[in-house]
Amino acid sequence: YKDSRSWSERFLLNKRKPISLVYLNSFGMSIYFVLNLAYYFFFRKFLDNDIIIEEGNFRDNENINNHQVKSPSVWPLQAIHLSENNAMHVSKEKGDYLDKIYNMSFTDYSEKIEDSQWWVDCRKEFKEFFYVDNKIDLNKIASFRDGIPTKAALLTDSTWVFKKSGYAMKNTIRVLNLVARYHLYSRVVDHDILRMTSESYSGNSRCVLYRGQRLSFRILRHSYYFSQIRKFSGFGREDNIRVMDIGGGYGNLLRIFAHYYKNGTYILIEQPEVIVFAVHFLSECFPDRKIGTILEIGEINDKVFEEYDFIILPTSKLDSFPDESIDLITSTTSIGEMSTKMQKYVYGQIERMSNKYFYSNNREHGGRGIFSDDFGFVDYQFTKKWHSTLYQKSHTYHIETFMEKLK
Repeated sequence: YKDSRSWSERFLLNKRKPISLVYLNSFGMSIYFVLNLAYYFFFRKFLDNDIIIEEGNFRDNENINNHQVKSPSVWPLQAIHLSENNAMHVSKEKGDYLDKIYNMSFTDYSEKIEDSQWWVDCRKEFKEFFYVDNKIDLNKIASFRDGIPTKAALLTDSTWVFKKSGYAMKNTIRVLNLVARYHLYSRVVDHDILRMTSESYSGNSRCVLYRGQRLSFRILRHSYYFSQIRKFSGFGREDNIRVMDIGGGYGNLLRIFAHYYKNGTYILIEQPEVIVFAVHFLSECFPDRKIGTILEIGEINDKVFEEYDFIILPTSKLDSFPDESIDLITSTTSIGEMSTKMQKYVYGQIERMSNKYFYSNNREHGGRGIFSDDFGFVDYQFTKKWHSTLYQKSHTYHIETFMEKLK
């Protein structure tokens, strides 16, 4: 075990820590993996009763709901999904609203932005799957994270459990790998953040329940990003901060921010298709907070920042934000998916908009894999003065840096 040592004023009364405070090292995880895999092979259940796979109609499963309360977790329960109340369906009124947002966002975006071939292909894929006769398919949007067959990891990483029959052993291996990642991340993520990290039900994703938390590959990665940002930014929990996530997907990282820093204003910049997911997702996670989109927001000023809790706009609106108006800008494995021209535009806007911090975890160079443009983070010539508090090769094989803008 790792971080499991304890002491007592009376030696003979020394006891082991609660299991919720124990994290496994590499050796312990190897033994754990083998024992649970072998046990599942013979008995079709895990040796560790705290592992639950969300299968079937899992949201109505009383055993799963009761398990979240009885699991060996820190008390009171920390998992953020427990404070959310997500619907399983999308109303026609909301569908019409999302259609209007998409159409207006796409018009503005297509007039100004040049896409990489990667996003051209993704756009075609999204349109074919989520739209019928140029209208959003309400059922598919309601379950947009439930194992959608797409090349975009944005959606495939959200569900970690195969729902098709015949995948029992493959699911078992994936589940144990995910639990291993949880313990691996305990080495680099502050434990209070790791304990609260949990997937939302919005989008009907299928996750692994472990220690009362809904785990996926993506949410664990976001816990790392958030932990790093909290460590280097020094923001107070009551601070009224402005945070912008460029290429932030449907808003899962900003969701963690909004649960932790409740007074902030959170801005999501994305592709028109992904904006539809984001508006649906964040409105379900935070039904009492106000979301502004391209339909409601014209000129962006201090009044807009005060009025809205979330602002969700296409990349084409970056140049509408005032100079030095954003306290923290983040970009995690997103700018590298853009064309060279677009990357230069976005980095330029970041330098202009940033008031203090920029956290980036992006490709060092281009020209690799699915992204053909030979351009990356180290190829951009920054014009402002920045101090890199953090600069390292991350576990995602990108350059990770936390930069403070010098006045």
